[in-house]
Amino acid sequence: MQGPSIILSVLKSKSSNENYTFKDLYKMLYNPEFHLKAYSKLAPNPGNMTARSDGTTIDGYGIERIMKVVNALRDESYQPVPVQRTYIPKRNSDKKRPLGMPSFGDKVVQELIRVILEAIYEDNFSDFSHAYRPNRSCHTCLAQIKTWSKSTKWWVEGDIKGFFDYIDHDIMISILRMRIKDERFLNLIRKFLNAGYMEDWEWHPTYSGTPQGGVLSPILSNIYLNEFDKFMEKLVEDFNKGKLRKHSNEWGRPNANAQNRRKKRKNTTDPIERDRLLKEIKELEKQYRSVPSKDEMDLGFKRLKYFRYADDFLISVIGSHEDALAVKEQIKDFLQKELKLELSVEKTLITHNTQPVRFLGYDIKINQSQEVLDTAKGKSRQLSGNVLLSMPHDRIRDFMLKNDYIIIKEDGTWKAQHVRKLINNSELEILRTFNSQIRGFYEYYKLANNIFRFHNPYFAIQNSFQRTLANKGKTSTMKIRESHTFDGRLGVKYQDKKGNMQVAYLFKGPFERVDIPSTDEHVDFVPVTSIYLGRNSLEERILANKCEWCKTEEGPFEVHHVRKLKDLKGKKLWEKTMIARMRKTMVLCKRCHVDLHAGRLD
Repeated sequence: MQGPSIILSVLKSKSSNENYTFKDLYKMLYNPEFHLKAYSKLAPNPGNMTARSDGTTIDGYGIERIMKVVNALRDESYQPVPVQRTYIPKRNSDKKRPLGMPSFGDKVVQELIRVILEAIYEDNFSDFSHAYRPNRSCHTCLAQIKTWSKSTKWWVEGDIKGFFDYIDHDIMISILRMRIKDERFLNLIRKFLNAGYMEDWEWHPTYSGTPQGGVLSPILSNIYLNEFDKFMEKLVEDFNKGKLRKHSNEWGRPNANAQNRRKKRKNTTDPIERDRLLKEIKELEKQYRSVPSKDEMDLGFKRLKYFRYADDFLISVIGSHEDALAVKEQIKDFLQKELKLELSVEKTLITHNTQPVRFLGYDIKINQSQEVLDTAKGKSRQLSGNVLLSMPHDRIRDFMLKNDYIIIKEDGTWKAQHVRKLINNSELEILRTFNSQIRGFYEYYKLANNIFRFHNPYFAIQNSFQRTLANKGKTSTMKIRESHTFDGRLGVKYQDKKGNMQVAYLFKGPFERVDIPSTDEHVDFVPVTSIYLGRNSLEERILANKCEWCKTEEGPFEVHHVRKLKDLKGKKLWEKTMIARMRKTMVLCKRCHVDLHAGRLD
């Protein structure tokens, strides 16, 4: 049986031919090594230790469980269990969105389907789609907007209402059927779509949608909306008009006059005349540099650009307000008729370029010619029509409040406070929590032109860190500054594994804007692209068919999992072994695994 890397490379090599149809995909799911790869990729997530609607967790997973699933797939008796539904808050809203949490066994099968679908579809997805894809992210989407949306006249901000809940199952399968001629494989996907969900111990059927939180949902959503992407590509092609904008009269006249005076000045030797012409040239240059060089009202030039991240999209229109309205209506009609989706009326807006639009957490604005902006290096005139990415003030405020760094007083001023929920943690854990939060915020907003404005909130965060340590140690912030300042920087001392004293520092920046990241590097979520190329340590240990405790080679074997190493008390020998090896897993024979959970293993 061929290995996963060979299988996926063969699929990928044939995917570039859009007329090629794929068959016999279902048989690939019989490969135990494929299951082992999927398991190894999913295993590090501590959430897998939480029991779902079928009562199982990742603990005890091994070859025996894999073969049970493979046999169920062979005779087509495999049936996904209903996902466990919970609700999480929506950003900037009192509403909550549903999250479906599948069982770990179903996650593994979903992961197998996902990598097969990704190999088939990834290379055919639109260049303007950025969510849930290798080497793409919010940052690559924002980079594309900044590059391709210069001189935008109108923005169309798009949002598909309840997208994940309203994906039509029949349309989904019909789209897949265009490239996949394997009904067993498609029926398995339909089983996951129809599995339903458990809420308050009651089963609910799912007639539409794909549950957010599932491994399969992201790739299915991209395949579904790829039909919309193709529609938009055709709409862009039909909309675009003209090769270049003509020059504006306001720019053209003074520019032409300045050129004439430069010629005259070059041909005269009279110093008085040369000085007079130079003054006129400078005045004319001042005039034409203060206005756009191109005619923004040129009816012979139109452009449309489209960018999508999941179910949110942004459209750049160089044209009239009527053009923007017409584009919105065409999109609305296509989504309703072809995909049975609805545009969110309150979120699908048309905005003039003089106003910022909020997309992916950034404020996006078209620079006006007369603007002189504050930058980290002082005042700077920006080129007219350039796209500016800005970090919104309310996002900074929400970040500070969410992490309990500050309280806002009645007069609107911010006051630093200690973070109460961290008091019982060690000083090193407190510092690492602060560093993780600061870095996470900066890493996301480092594309912003005004990221330097994060320096002021940082001082409040620094103060909050000192107050947290002071509250923990029942002392003053002044004493904390004295005892926790090393080489001019705040930090904490800790002992490393070898018993040596080290210093960990509070993240300090600098908070500088970075160049737009490429589509191949510096994405904010780095995908694991090598997971199916070779075996890792966990896979090798499982395939060794040997108990890591009693050393027996008589199976079956299971993998014992712990959520976190720090949860182990280190009193029992098996705990000490896991801690010493720095592993959250231990391959055990079934008898040893039972003894471990019964407290008899030591």
